[in-house]
Amino acid sequence: MIKHLEVEELAFLKPEIYYNLTRFGSVLDGGYVLPYNSVVEADFLLSGGVSLNSDFENALTIINSNLQVILVDGRISIIKFFILRPFYKLLKNMDFFPFVQSYYFFKIYKKSTFIKKYIGSSFSIKEMLASLNNVEAAKTGILKLDIEGSEYDILDDIVAHKEKFNAIIMEFHYIKDKLILLKEFTSNLNFKIVNVSVNEVGVDENSFPHILEITFLNPTYNFNSADFVGQNRNNIQGRDLFLLDFA
Repeated sequence: MIKHLEVEELAFLKPEIYYNLTRFGSVLDGGYVLPYNSVVEADFLLSGGVSLNSDFENALTIINSNLQVILVDGRISIIKFFILRPFYKLLKNMDFFPFVQSYYFFKIYKKSTFIKKYIGSSFSIKEMLASLNNVEAAKTGILKLDIEGSEYDILDDIVAHKEKFNAIIMEFHYIKDKLILLKEFTSNLNFKIVNVSVNEVGVDENSFPHILEITFLNPTYNFNSADFVGQNRNNIQGRDLFLLDFA
C-alpha cells in the first residue's frame, strides 16, 4: 500500500516534469532515478557511499560501457565485507545472498577505482574529480552520494564543481533538522529537480520523511526526452512505499 504525503515545508522541492527518467539499480534502497541520456552521455561516475549494494553502479556501466567509475567509501573493508562476510552468513544462517552481493561488487570493482576514504572534510569532491584518469578529457559526469548525513559537510564543495556534472543524485538524511541547509543548497546549485523519492525507512509521527533521494539535472544540458525508458519513481506507478504529493 502506497502512502501519499503532503508536506508543505517540502513544496520547494517540487520536481519539474521530465519524461526521460529511468530507475537504475535496486527496486528500493540502492536504486536511483536518472535521465537515461545523462548516463549515455556521461564520461564518468563519482559514487560516494557504495556500501554492500552496487546494483546502481553496475546498471550504469551496462548502459555506458565507457563510463569511468570512481567508488569512494570509508566504511567498506573489502576482505571483511565481501570475502569473509558471505561465508559467515552461509555458516550461520545458510544465507547465500551475500555471495550475490560480493559477485556484483567485484564485477564493478574490477573496472573501477576504489578509494577507501570518508567523503567530507578529509576527502572532497575536488579530490574525487582529481582521481579520474584524465580530468580534462572527462568533461561531464554523474555524481551519486549516499553518505549517511555527511552530505551536509560538502554542499558548498558540490556547488563549486557543479559544472562538471550533468546529473546529481543525493540521499539527504535528517530532513526536518536540516531543512534550511537543503533549501540553501537547492537555491545555490540552481539545477532542475526532476525526481524526489521518499526512502523506505519511512516517516516520523507527523508523516515527515526521514530521508529523501533527489535527482538534480544540470539546466545547461538539453537531453533528448524522446528515448523514454522506465518510469519516474515519484508517481503512483512506481515502487515507492511513500509518495510526496506536490500541489
